[in-house]
Amino acid sequence: MFILKYMAYLKELKITYRKKRVKDDLLNQPAKNSEQIYELFKWMAYETREIGICVHLSPQLKILSYEMVGMGDATGMTLDIPGIFRGAMLGLAHSIVLIHNHPHGSKKPSKEDLITLDRLKFMGEVHNIKLVDFMVIGEGGYFSLEEDGSKIILNSKS
Repeated sequence: MFILKYMAYLKELKITYRKKRVKDDLLNQPAKNSEQIYELFKWMAYETREIGICVHLSPQLKILSYEMVGMGDATGMTLDIPGIFRGAMLGLAHSIVLIHNHPHGSKKPSKEDLITLDRLKFMGEVHNIKLVDFMVIGEGGYFSLEEDGSKIILNSKS
């Protein structure tokens, strides 16, 4: 007679970093403006699906890493807000920039984008990780809440 034993499995969390070649001058200085971030991710303007990217920054605003945090279809995507901050913490980020594209071409944030922004601000306060900017990449450029003068929205508690 065979006795069937069940084996338990312990999950191991691994972080993998892959290198992506970019121009040296985009990374060897603090990310002081949205244009610099846009130059790294302008390829998103040509995607046919909505994609979300979280850029992790050091206390000196140097880019540490980035993570794809969402992918949807041509009309939208769902973001895992707690997952965004989990990745930022694992990446040792002091602050973040959230970028996403609008495949339909508009650079203007949607109503859903503004709801997401409120949730990101709240979770950033909870985890002590500052949301530096919220960007939308569309046809022919980008929209940055920080550059648009919406600093009051992003930095209301700073």
